[in-house]
Amino acid sequence: MRLHREVQRYIVGVVAGGIPQGALTAIRALTDFRYRSQAPKLTDVDIAKLTASLQEFHDNKAALMEAGARGSMDHWQILKLEIMLSVVPSIRSMGALGQWSADITEHAHIDVIKDPARSGNNQNFDGQICHYLDRQEKCQLFMQATTAHYLDLRGDSDDSDPSDGEENTLGSRQVTDYFKRAHTLSAGDFPTAPRPYRTFASSTTTFHLASRPKMTNIDVDRAAELYGLPDFKPAMVDYLARHHHNLTHTIGGRRRAMPDCQLPFDHIQIWSKIRIQSYSSYDLKMLLPSQGLHVSPPTVNWPFGRYNSVIISRDGNKDWPHSGLHGEVSTYSLAIPTNCAVLKRS
Repeated sequence: MRLHREVQRYIVGVVAGGIPQGALTAIRALTDFRYRSQAPKLTDVDIAKLTASLQEFHDNKAALMEAGARGSMDHWQILKLEIMLSVVPSIRSMGALGQWSADITEHAHIDVIKDPARSGNNQNFDGQICHYLDRQEKCQLFMQATTAHYLDLRGDSDDSDPSDGEENTLGSRQVTDYFKRAHTLSAGDFPTAPRPYRTFASSTTTFHLASRPKMTNIDVDRAAELYGLPDFKPAMVDYLARHHHNLTHTIGGRRRAMPDCQLPFDHIQIWSKIRIQSYSSYDLKMLLPSQGLHVSPPTVNWPFGRYNSVIISRDGNKDWPHSGLHGEVSTYSLAIPTNCAVLKRS
């Protein structure tokens, strides 16, 4: 099941250009249906789009058959496809589907039944499971008591963050509000906070860096060589020039600075990880957990490095997600000069 969720995230991009247009449309429509049906809130407009996505799949599924996607099978009598016909009526009668998910109870069955049972000797299951859970709770309480003394509850001293969906050391799953943190920093509520501020925000997104960089006081030319960025200096010079004149720094386009340009500093600090946070596109009051973006320099095994990619809209007149992927939209890797480097004057 997890494999299916992973595949549907990238299957459209992987097969685009390699299969007939009709087959691609069918896959994309089915993917749209699956994602739309998982929305926490649905209006009549959303339900109409959900119905249209399913109909678009059925209108183009013959192209999948012609492309050989069904192998030797010559029909579409698939139970899961038939169940999809009941999704819209179920939403209208019982609300969003997410509230009926059994994931939580299934996961609890693993944590409190299966794992403890496997730790025993297959004898007296009830008693051994209870002893296991009792000892686990005592260890957890001990860990909480010892960790609370050392843990920086402000959460700005390292790269760990409970808001990525994992349970933190104190057993809390509370989402960290980086918008609030950025606001308090910009308001000057913490005058001793390191500068430049490690948490900053736009109107829709916050960015958070750990207080300590991955690399400190590294030479600019060495950083450009390490990450394979031949236009690193021109990019930084362009950024500083626009910043000096209070101009918005545009993403993309040609470099105005010459390759042999000079910077007013010789060394920089580099962060290899950044966390971004935004609000739900379905409910602008719902704060989403932050997501981590990572970048690693090229190595022998990874000659092009390892990095996450982000989709950035370069059109200031577009308002995602309401505008969709229209206008000038580009995909960028998490690049050191734009996302993970904080300048340091030497």
